[in-house]
Amino acid sequence: GRAQVRESQRDWNGAVGDYTEALMLNPKTAAVYNSRGLAYMQKGDLERALKDYKHAVELDGRYAPAYRNLGEALQQKGNIRVALAEYTTAIQLDHSDVRSYRARALLFLDSKYDIQAIADLTEAIRIDSKNPELRYLRGAAYQKQGDTIQAICEMNEAIRLAPKNWKAFFMRGATYAEQHEYDRAIADFREAIDLNQSGAILYVYRAALYREKREYERAIADLTQAILIDPENLEALVARGASFYLKGDKRSAYSDLTSAVQLGLAPKEAESGYYYDIACAYSVRSATYEDTPEGKRNRELDVAKALDHLRTAIERGYSDWEHLKKDSDLDPLRNQPEYMKVVAGH
Repeated sequence: GRAQVRESQRDWNGAVGDYTEALMLNPKTAAVYNSRGLAYMQKGDLERALKDYKHAVELDGRYAPAYRNLGEALQQKGNIRVALAEYTTAIQLDHSDVRSYRARALLFLDSKYDIQAIADLTEAIRIDSKNPELRYLRGAAYQKQGDTIQAICEMNEAIRLAPKNWKAFFMRGATYAEQHEYDRAIADFREAIDLNQSGAILYVYRAALYREKREYERAIADLTQAILIDPENLEALVARGASFYLKGDKRSAYSDLTSAVQLGLAPKEAESGYYYDIACAYSVRSATYEDTPEGKRNRELDVAKALDHLRTAIERGYSDWEHLKKDSDLDPLRNQPEYMKVVAGH
């Protein structure tokens, strides 16, 4: 009808108007309320979308799409528990609803219920075996579970089904990196970058592998590209500063790390990773000072600030202890008595 034509033209206001007219003629149609809710969602009007979805399920308690869309709207509001229940109802009403299986699996993944996520994705793949995204997501779930072999198998299949899927190359590369197969990982990151040259995170990840291989020039080149794409990429600035330091270029290291510290003078509600990155910046910068009275004072100040930020990162939930233990950016702190207190018990 006319509303669908407007939707194809992304005229959401027009679509809402057409659905409203239809409801004036027949106010008992669940499918129309559901469709208007979808148009409201596209407009960014979450509250009206929720109201329409709820009205749809009140009119027809067996209309699965409305339950699924209600779940998506509730998820956007942060009401995860109720969203999960709505997805479950949608699946119970329509066992072939791949979108609901996928949506519930993603919620399970976010909540660290990896086994349940894999079960939902397995059922979705049984229904739609040629869907590369479902393979990618199941691979990500296996990776989170620590099953790297199965994760790589899933990424292989995702790539076979969609050879231009940069995310699958990226995830497979990250999995190879976990297995210390750096050359394979770098090859996959190269493919991912060829397919998505605007992804700063891809350059950051590949640079980390070049650092592991002590190929600092290549690491710096990748991090420079990441910073060109995203000038406020704190992780890239810290990593490039650390790479300059490892290469022996203390002046460039100091410049980058100071820029990172200045960029990091911000949010009180930042995530733990933000504080970890700033801790690394102060830590590496502390090693760049000359052995003079002023240099020693600056070193002590940076060490103290690094430890403060590391403490805050842990207090805010930083928990990648394996990475922390081997991260060379924190080496300047490890002989400090306070460092042992900060990481005690981990």
